[in-house]
Amino acid sequence: MKRTTKTQLLDKNRSHVAWYGRGRVLAGISVLLGIAVASQMRIAFSPCVFLRLGNITLACPMGFLEISLASHAIITELASGFLILVALLVLAGRLWCGWLCPASLAGRAFTGFLGLLLPGLLGQTGLFRKSLRQMQQRVNLRFRLDRNHMLALLAGILLGDWLFKLPVWSVFCPLGIVSRAIIQAAVHFSLRWDMLLLIIPVSILFLSGKSCSCPVGLAHSVISRGNIFFLPRLSVECAAKCIHCGWCAKVCPADLDPAQKSVNGRDCFKCLRCMEICPKDLFSLKKQR
Repeated sequence: MKRTTKTQLLDKNRSHVAWYGRGRVLAGISVLLGIAVASQMRIAFSPCVFLRLGNITLACPMGFLEISLASHAIITELASGFLILVALLVLAGRLWCGWLCPASLAGRAFTGFLGLLLPGLLGQTGLFRKSLRQMQQRVNLRFRLDRNHMLALLAGILLGDWLFKLPVWSVFCPLGIVSRAIIQAAVHFSLRWDMLLLIIPVSILFLSGKSCSCPVGLAHSVISRGNIFFLPRLSVECAAKCIHCGWCAKVCPADLDPAQKSVNGRDCFKCLRCMEICPKDLFSLKKQR
């Protein structure tokens, strides 16, 4: 059987990929520029903890939990914003991880830029990227870290916040590090030394695999567990038409296989890459039962 490439699949039907990729790019540019503009406008913004918009202070769920546990008290100023974001996560699921996370956006932009500079080495099919993926697969098989191990790590972080009275993860959180770097670059035209700390969350991601995400994403997944809206799925009729090309699983950032198993709000990033890549245009966004 002749092997079909990703480009050949997309060339068969490009009408259904019109806005997904462009939408992610525009959302990413808007978020990254928004952080820079907010810092210039002196909008109250603490990366990975809160964003003050008028009388409402939106609080990152992980940041709120860490600060509350570290201070041994509920910060009433952040409580309402925390509840607002919890409600949004229940309704929209992990949309943040797929479209808006500054750390993920910056990482994809950086690796994409390197891939353009040295496609033979750092591109998607480059030698270094292939070697890195193979090494990660071997590490994953050896340590077999899964979601339960990451939940244990999350519990350990929160327990450490309580015992040591210090929001531990906020120091290493890639969202906070990237956001602080953007603010520093926009205001002072320099970079922060704590970007070196990115090695810690990157190492966790490398060891655990992309399905486990970072502790912030994991906290979001716990809250999003009950989400049932706008999840990509195959109807019974569409599943019968599936050619089992496997591309939906290959492009999924959450390491899911949408063609083989229905996705859920806990795991799905709602990036719509499966809908974008499907050569038969079989996926649809529907409420999950």
